Amino acid sequence: MTVLRYTAVALSLIVTLFASAVWALMLPAALPAAVTLLCIGAGGLILCILANVLLCHRKTKNFIQTSAEEHRETMLRERDAVRADRAAARRSAVLTLHLCRLYSCLLLLFGFCLSLGASGLLVCAVEGSAENRILVTFFCLAMALAVYLLVMFIPLMTLIKAPDAEKNTDDKYILRTQMPLLYELADKAAVVAGYHGRFHLMRTFGLETTFSVRRDGEGVAIYIPVAILPVLTKEEIFAVLLHEFAHVIHRDTALSRRFEIALMRYDCEHDRLATFKKLLFSYAEMRLSLAWDRYRSYASLLIEQDADRVALAGANAQAWINACAKCDLAASVLRPPCRVLEYDLLEQENPVADYYERIAAYLEERFRTEEAHFHPILVRTLAGRSDTHPTLKMRMESAHTADYDAFRREKDAAFRREIGEETARCSEYACRSFSADGAWEKLREEMYLSHNRIIAEYEQARKHGSVDEYLYTQALHAYFIADQSKVFDVAEHALADTSMRTDAESVSAMLLCFRDHPAAVDATIHVFEENPLVGLQPGLKSMLNSTAQRTGDETLMARVRDMDTSILQEILDFIRFMNDASKLTPSESNILPCDLSQARLAQISAVLLRLCGDVHACLVKLRAERPMYAILLDERPDRNETVSEENISLLNDYCVGISRANEVYAVYREKAGTPTMREAYKIGIRLT
Repeated sequence: MTVLRYTAVALSLIVTLFASAVWALMLPAALPAAVTLLCIGAGGLILCILANVLLCHRKTKNFIQTSAEEHRETMLRERDAVRADRAAARRSAVLTLHLCRLYSCLLLLFGFCLSLGASGLLVCAVEGSAENRILVTFFCLAMALAVYLLVMFIPLMTLIKAPDAEKNTDDKYILRTQMPLLYELADKAAVVAGYHGRFHLMRTFGLETTFSVRRDGEGVAIYIPVAILPVLTKEEIFAVLLHEFAHVIHRDTALSRRFEIALMRYDCEHDRLATFKKLLFSYAEMRLSLAWDRYRSYASLLIEQDADRVALAGANAQAWINACAKCDLAASVLRPPCRVLEYDLLEQENPVADYYERIAAYLEERFRTEEAHFHPILVRTLAGRSDTHPTLKMRMESAHTADYDAFRREKDAAFRREIGEETARCSEYACRSFSADGAWEKLREEMYLSHNRIIAEYEQARKHGSVDEYLYTQALHAYFIADQSKVFDVAEHALADTSMRTDAESVSAMLLCFRDHPAAVDATIHVFEENPLVGLQPGLKSMLNSTAQRTGDETLMARVRDMDTSILQEILDFIRFMNDASKLTPSESNILPCDLSQARLAQISAVLLRLCGDVHACLVKLRAERPMYAILLDERPDRNETVSEENISLLNDYCVGISRANEVYAVYREKAGTPTMREAYKIGIRLT
């Protein structure tokens, strides 16, 4: 498909150049026609840019100005419409995709007209010998080519259904010679599901990943999770493979692939040409993203249930439920950041050679010791509004099974030996990957050494009573990874001092969520009620929904749903405020005196001294109502007092952390001696 894509690009360029040459040299010069084509091409591109910018601005403004109740009503209405007629919803999503492609075709047409008009107009404007006309023609063709490449190369990519395939290294492929028994199961599952095309098995090395399927240039790829494979039996693996092949038969992977490709081609944020692409494709990307999210969020549950029915019809129902339970149980045990095993492995200076064997042993031990704790959670979990998979409870009801068996293991010695050999191979690949380019040292520094340094610094400062709010927050997150038993103790000390602003409450609530504690939901709701600004952090909000679902309490789920509207309204209000505040920059005329308490100022000052050293800093206010405070760093490069980019980043994170819905903090760099800094020293507060 890569060859096809580049062939299409090459043909489009050849057609453009050939048409321009014919138009300029071989046909009679027609000045009116050249002017007309030039106007059509340039005018069309200008209209497309204006329409894109205006529509995108209107959509964004509409989102900001719409009330939370209207957002909620729209969301529920769309959910009901999709679930009522999934086929119509699928057609609507595909229609959006085709409209975006039609828009790309129009851009191609306008670019083609522009290239013809430019070459024809320039040739017509030059009088002279045939040699001069030829030189001018080549110059015109070069200009036409530049215009075409600049404007039309990107949308052409959206017309091709397959992008560059993700480069798969040899260690990702599972060969038939390596695992013949697993391929026998896959062949049987494909026949039972009714799939007769090409397929191959791939490894996925992530700990919390599960089985998945997607199409690529070589047919269908079934992804096998290395971490979970050792705990599954042959019957259970067969049931899961049957479920994945059902997705292929129902063409679910094809639609998903098409949207993923289109979104990647229209990406206006992460592409190297992002700024340019925003002028032409920001609205198209927004429409595509909304259409796909709407369909995926509310139709995925039904899609998964259709695949479940195929698995239940062709495999043993109890084996299917056992496989689902083991995957859910493993995901609960291995979900980050509660990975005691990984932290223990990072104590060693060099990567271990039996990485996945240790993961398998860790899973077995946790299954044995904590399955009784997870069992009621798995079987009572409620379905969420945006879940992409049915819950285990729903699957058990559809399979008419009363329970699952998490301790059933494969008795076939040959199959167990094959799985053991595969685990050893994956450990070898992991060891090789960790050893390359100092990956293990980087990971160890990030996840182990840096946390222990923070903990040591915190404990030393606590002995001397010199802990500031920044160090408290850093210690909370370090203990969250290294020693969760001490998180609540650190949080209590942080919250005892009312002058400090830390995320102790949110970190504590997060830990309760990860532990599935009954108090988790109340603790998280309290965090949102005290500081709705936390609602901008999607992680904690998703944890709240997930924990409420895992309680199986309908009343609690209703409380969380009722809270959504108020939080969403606070978020919308804050977005409006931030849009206004983002236009403010410190100047001599708009800075105001501050009115913060001495305790608050002392904490900010302590953090600034920690992160900025002796660089002078001044605090001013940029707004009187719902204030925005500006920390101005008086930068003096001649005296080597500039703050490093890393510390500026840490300082920005700190400002986000202490901001609340009723006041916001921001950092600005100012050169020494400017009118703004002179005025700040006159009416502001010196912090360092």
